[in-house]
Amino acid sequence: MTIDVKGLVREYLLIFILYTLDLGTEFAVYTENLKARTRYEKWLKSDYTYQLNRTTGFGICQSSNWDKKDYQDKVGLYGRLLDTYLFFLVISGAIFLCYLLAYLWFVLRSWHRAQYIEENRDHVVRVKFAFGFLLSFALDIPGSCLAVILYSIRQGERGLHCWDCAQDVGKCVNKHELEENIYFSRVVIVVMMFALVIVSAWKGITTFYRWSKTDKVDCWQIRGCVALFVGVFYVVIVLTPSLGVFKYELFMLPSEKANVFAQFTDSLFMIGLLGWIIFLVVGCCFPIIKCIRIGSSPIISNKKTNV
Repeated sequence: MTIDVKGLVREYLLIFILYTLDLGTEFAVYTENLKARTRYEKWLKSDYTYQLNRTTGFGICQSSNWDKKDYQDKVGLYGRLLDTYLFFLVISGAIFLCYLLAYLWFVLRSWHRAQYIEENRDHVVRVKFAFGFLLSFALDIPGSCLAVILYSIRQGERGLHCWDCAQDVGKCVNKHELEENIYFSRVVIVVMMFALVIVSAWKGITTFYRWSKTDKVDCWQIRGCVALFVGVFYVVIVLTPSLGVFKYELFMLPSEKANVFAQFTDSLFMIGLLGWIIFLVVGCCFPIIKCIRIGSSPIISNKKTNV
């Protein structure tokens, strides 16, 4: 096995670890929410009287009585969002499996012919970009948005956390037990966001670094610095939709308006929104420019060259 093939194998293992971390944390969010959904539906199916509020002294919960119809609708919405989340997880798992098989093919070809990757570098970069792009739009962006929405539905004075605690007579008897439930759901989503940042940064850095390689000038230092900037910017782009959900869903709750991360989220959201606008403009302009270039007359171009 040559050094190049060893490097490819190491990268294959790194891809497996990073994307498994990404999918694993997303699945952990789904599992935690699924357990909560089971509890909520159990309360709705029982004969318990839901108009009682046993959390009035907790401070973070609403002091008025619960409305059973409102919480039936809220739990129904919660369940539909969770089913949608599972759909994206299944699609992303299939894409990830195809990615592993494609990269395994590159490893096997390089095993028999050491220069295969170098000769097909552009093709390998396109495959990595395509699968990374698909996983971003099938897992990271919708998954993070849905996770934040599910999280925000459970927070606040009239959130499902407080309602669930009020129904769990004999167990949730003080605010510390309620805060433990809230803390656990918060930790799960924070870990998921952390994994998303790591994977997105790696995708942006490695894709640009390989795409910008040139045989004429050895400028890996400049490529590395620019790749770091591109990786950070790509992270912000991927996080922008979920930051928008944070901004307009979670931080609009009375209990979250004073959150220290609200202003920081606003700043990142505006930067990411500007990036999305730039990408949309560039995405619309490039096909038009390409059509104009393809439609140009080669005869006219040759005449201008001869002159």
